[in-house]
Amino acid sequence: MNNLSNSKTQEFLEEFLFGEDIALKADRDIETKGGDISTTKGIDCLVDGLLDKMRILPGQIPMHPDIGALPKPGSVPDDFLNLVIPKKILDDIQSDLGVQTADIVEFSIDSDAISYIVKVNPIGDFKSFKLRRVRGLIE
Repeated sequence: MNNLSNSKTQEFLEEFLFGEDIALKADRDIETKGGDISTTKGIDCLVDGLLDKMRILPGQIPMHPDIGALPKPGSVPDDFLNLVIPKKILDDIQSDLGVQTADIVEFSIDSDAISYIVKVNPIGDFKSFKLRRVRGLIE
């Protein structure tokens, strides 16, 4: 690695630490480029994976029923939502091996939606980033 440029070293470390996965379009379909399946890697792969975790309800993936950042609607009493949901979100995001720490910097819940912003500090010497999610309570 001593012979690599700084940008190549950074790229190599990101891919090693955060992996590579199939790239998905906004509609969750597989992205292609020139007839080949596109991939995402490095810090982008970490971000995409965390966004996926934030979109999924527990039980939506049959082989991984515990993955999902929100409790199922109606599974907890309303007066506990402000306590239960942020903890579940953080537990799920911090379970990713690429995440050193995560904190919810904004959280709100009303009769229609849950809205939150999570600040993520990845492992290694990489810049932190924020992810925003708004999810309707009735889907």
